[in-house]
Amino acid sequence: ALRGAGSGTRAAGAGMSLPEVLRRAGDRLIAGVTAAPASRDQALALLAADALLTYAMEAEADGAVHALPASRFPLPDD
Repeated sequence: ALRGAGSGTRAAGAGMSLPEVLRRAGDRLIAGVTAAPASRDQALALLAADALLTYAMEAEADGAVHALPASRFPLPDD
């Protein structure tokens, strides 16, 4: 199940954002797990999908924070 996950990274060169690449790879892993009979062997694929989707959300949030105008949310001086 993990072999197909990395193939989505090639799409990043085609204009996809990092969060989108990670989300699609996670979605593919989940689709593979749900298509197979339930077993303990699926645990690694589920953990990998969880990690990819978590990284996708973190990357999306990080991009959203950096896209905010600095004047609307000034940081306190250190």
